[in-house]
Amino acid sequence: MARRIVLSNSAKATIKDFSHLMVKNSFDAVIDDNNIDEDKFRSNIEDFILSEKKILKDCSEETIVNFYLRKIEKDIADNVFDWNELYLKNLRKQVRSKIANLIIKDKKHNNNIDIYFDEVKAEYIKHPVHEQDSLQFLPENKEIFIKNNLKQAIECAKRYRNMGLEFEDLIQYGNEGLLKAFDKYDTERANLRISIIKDIEKSQKDTYTHDEAVALIKRNFSYSKNLVATIDKVPQEGFDSKEAFISWTKTNIKTASQGKLVVLLYEAAVKNLKNAESLIDEENKIKPSNMEKFGKFLQKAQAIITELQVSLDMEKGGEIAKNLMSLYIYFNQELISVNINHDKTKLEYIEQQMSELLKAWKEASASASQTPVQHTQALNIEG
Repeated sequence: MARRIVLSNSAKATIKDFSHLMVKNSFDAVIDDNNIDEDKFRSNIEDFILSEKKILKDCSEETIVNFYLRKIEKDIADNVFDWNELYLKNLRKQVRSKIANLIIKDKKHNNNIDIYFDEVKAEYIKHPVHEQDSLQFLPENKEIFIKNNLKQAIECAKRYRNMGLEFEDLIQYGNEGLLKAFDKYDTERANLRISIIKDIEKSQKDTYTHDEAVALIKRNFSYSKNLVATIDKVPQEGFDSKEAFISWTKTNIKTASQGKLVVLLYEAAVKNLKNAESLIDEENKIKPSNMEKFGKFLQKAQAIITELQVSLDMEKGGEIAKNLMSLYIYFNQELISVNINHDKTKLEYIEQQMSELLKAWKEASASASQTPVQHTQALNIEG
């Protein structure tokens, strides 16, 4: 059971003394103007600082309390205190920035990795992960999105330490992947149906032949799964108006659910494992001409398993998510071994286990909206 986060008695006492002092030092006029008595004033501050303590997990309670109380005291003295949403939004922004800067300023390191970790921690304080949902996916927010996903890259890098690559290199590869992912991501194309409809609406054409409609649909598919089946549905006579094409799209283009996206990932992983398996003979040997292919198949499978791993929602998934996480880590560790010794038996076992999981996901995705375990929505189904 997760530990319940509360304010310590020491923090409550500090806030109580602060509230009393504000009233005693003739700031009661400000409080009265906001129709807040001393107890209500103290209660509001306690609730607010508790909410920040829950979010800013990399900060000590003492730091959070001291920084916020000093800022509120200054705002009251400057007559800019006003307990409303706009004020609280600006208060969070200013205080979080000061705390984040303190982390970087006060710590001296003699290596780039620790410096880098502190910079990541500071960014999480300025822009907590849960607040990313309110950010628009715009170029000016690129740095925020990327830095708020760096912990995932770091956690993945930690799992592969002492396996042949320097830790710094592993982190760098993760950073490069995040940069590429942001640049490739298109919010309009995240929903296939919406993407196609937007293309139709922006087009100068009023009518579409069969080939023209197929070409437009292909442009919007970011993965090949179901593309052929979708194209087969396009009427041979095409469409005599934009409205007809849009109506057909709404009926025939399905947007994959989260469960179906996971199925696609499993299918791609199993396919690559089987391809790699087919290149190993009974003596666990691979023809020299097939070595490069073998390595690429394993790399793709490992990348997909890692994608499944980092997309697990450990909070909502509970025990099942923990078990899946252990399996994913085990599979990738075993695949590293297979890449070295070409153990066909070991590879067959991993492929069989992934096939069983694929079967379970297919059944869950087809029969119910509740999938076996929650994955986050940051799933990359390309490759």
